[in-house]
Amino acid sequence: MDRWNRSASAAAMVLAATLLAGGCTTNGVAESTGSPSASPPPVTDPSPPVGTATGPETWEPGAFIARPESGAIIRISMPASEELVTEIESYRERTGGKPVVYFATDVDNRGGIEEVNLEEINLYDPDGLEHSFIPVWRWISDWEELTDDIDLANEGVDLHNDLLGGVAVSERKTLLFAGEHLPNEVTDVQVSDGFTVTHAGPDEPGEVTDAQANEAFIATARTSHPLLELLSDTQLADFGATACSAMSQVSVSGLPANEQAAAVANEAEIMDERIAEMETALNEKLGAEDAGNADGVGQSVYTAASILLCPEHGELATEAFWSEQ
Repeated sequence: MDRWNRSASAAAMVLAATLLAGGCTTNGVAESTGSPSASPPPVTDPSPPVGTATGPETWEPGAFIARPESGAIIRISMPASEELVTEIESYRERTGGKPVVYFATDVDNRGGIEEVNLEEINLYDPDGLEHSFIPVWRWISDWEELTDDIDLANEGVDLHNDLLGGVAVSERKTLLFAGEHLPNEVTDVQVSDGFTVTHAGPDEPGEVTDAQANEAFIATARTSHPLLELLSDTQLADFGATACSAMSQVSVSGLPANEQAAAVANEAEIMDERIAEMETALNEKLGAEDAGNADGVGQSVYTAASILLCPEHGELATEAFWSEQ
């Protein structure tokens, strides 16, 4: 199972309990086997007559998961939370673009062997109709053409460029997609990189999804220090993903001592850089009078990531990281 154990520590249990109190939804549909008894009377045999179609299995839109052969794990949230698309939706409205439905795809490529570049996500409804969702940056390019306002068009260029790019090996990143219509039921979800298609199925029920864990991480990080309100959700999510990627360097059991030492040093260097970047950005936002008040904030965020996002390597990595300081 590729799911993470989210009860690695007492702190994680408390945070998970808080998360679960907010409610977790699942989208799996139980499949009826319709198995007859060992010796059913002919008149009660539930098997359909030969040649009679039983119809495809259907699911409501929600949380889906795809596992390409490259080793990446792609979790799709349909629709995306409003918080993730606030800036994009504002731009669409100001340009007069037609309404769309947004998807969020959490692409975890830490176990992958090649970069992930997604071209489209196609849904199929019970009538066999296709509903296509493409990267949001492609929609933004169209919306730019709708305005004569140079400043608004330039804003679209910046937004478009921020959303470009795939997910590198060892990286974890959220990609946004949009389409015109989300059907009430789907029979198939296909994720395409332009060359191969991977079928997605409902995410495993009864467990906290990575998207929910990411939301909990962002909320917990903000609670740990009020200055983090100055950073966007995307900035915090990127920091958390980098932290987990760095932690994974020191959590491989069986590494020889010399290799583990090198991995620890590598992780410490990566996190020192990211913590410094975060604290510098915050201090710049604070101005000269309060500069320096953000010192130490990055360490709080790192700890939150180790508990909520990647507890499977967080305990060992955090201990190793602080031993290097």
